[in-house]
Amino acid sequence: MKYVIVGGGITGLLSAKILRDRHPKANITVLEKENFLGGLLSGIIYREKDLYFDTGTHIFQETGNSEIDDILINAIGSENLIHYPIGKGDLAGLFLNNKFQENSHFPDLRNDFLYEHIRRHLKEHLKSDVKLENIDPCKSLIDVANARFGKYFTDKFITPVFESVFKLPINKISSFALSLTGWTRVILDDYDDWIKNISNNSYKSIVAIPDQRKLPLEMHHGRRSYYSRKNGSNAIITGLKDLLFSSNVEIITGVNIEQINQSDDRCLDITYNHKRMSICYDKLIISTGIFGAAKLFGINEFYQSLDKSLAHWIIDIILEKPCESDLCYLYSLDKNSDWFRITNYNALFDNSVDKRLTIEVLGEYEVNESFVTSLLKS
Repeated sequence: MKYVIVGGGITGLLSAKILRDRHPKANITVLEKENFLGGLLSGIIYREKDLYFDTGTHIFQETGNSEIDDILINAIGSENLIHYPIGKGDLAGLFLNNKFQENSHFPDLRNDFLYEHIRRHLKEHLKSDVKLENIDPCKSLIDVANARFGKYFTDKFITPVFESVFKLPINKISSFALSLTGWTRVILDDYDDWIKNISNNSYKSIVAIPDQRKLPLEMHHGRRSYYSRKNGSNAIITGLKDLLFSSNVEIITGVNIEQINQSDDRCLDITYNHKRMSICYDKLIISTGIFGAAKLFGINEFYQSLDKSLAHWIIDIILEKPCESDLCYLYSLDKNSDWFRITNYNALFDNSVDKRLTIEVLGEYEVNESFVTSLLKS
């Protein structure tokens, strides 16, 4: 049996490892368009300073699937594994409406007269028979937000912020933007009122706990977070790559596949090292994500309907002294600024002398030194 996996990110590498474990004699090939594996999880290593910075999703969390969890954790290796206690390891804050909140990265609508009407309307919405579904990235943001939070909240709160950040009318933005920015819940009530209402599933799904540090242990999903103390998320990519090489999985980088033709010959035409060649398969696995798959299969109507891409800037910084906050991340989705996320490695590694920060910015304008300086001062 010949398997071809398109995409050398963590999904493709993990798929190859699971296939090898289940089919020891199979012929398995991974194709990756970049000259490196892992995508955003590959990280950046500044060799002259012997420093590493992440570029994408950072802390991993157990999936609850023992097969997948064992593979990823073993890829790190016990000597480098950081296994956080339940409820620890991924504390996040938010910069919103010119205010810094460290209790949660969900918008906190309490104690601000500007949000009083919004809170009241959202609570009325929760009294209705709200039918919640998983956020479908193919649906419009306005449709999903109206169903989840109600029209008033969407018009008065979500629309001005998301239109400002994504530079598009609200009806032209996909609901994936909610998941991307983490705006899937809001904070409406103090702790005692929150406890009283969480037996209501709609309330529990939309209203966040007012302080992330006070989540009762029995309400936690029980899956621990983990990370590597050496080279962060890149350690998992490197570990998976080594496991695949040692088990005779073929990995080819720098491959270009313009489009996949759905024919009966089961062959891919690719360009590799400036040469055109064909790779045939019995089974094809696409691990590029739904957007990449749509492009590969030429589903133009779907692909062209997605949100336009915004510039993505990554700034790595060494501070003069460590950031003492216990927040691993700080998000911003303020209508007065581009979306950004700051990663605080001091908290991430629980290392009191770590001075590294990474700032990721999603926006239209070029990031320069004055932007970074003003951001750090604020």
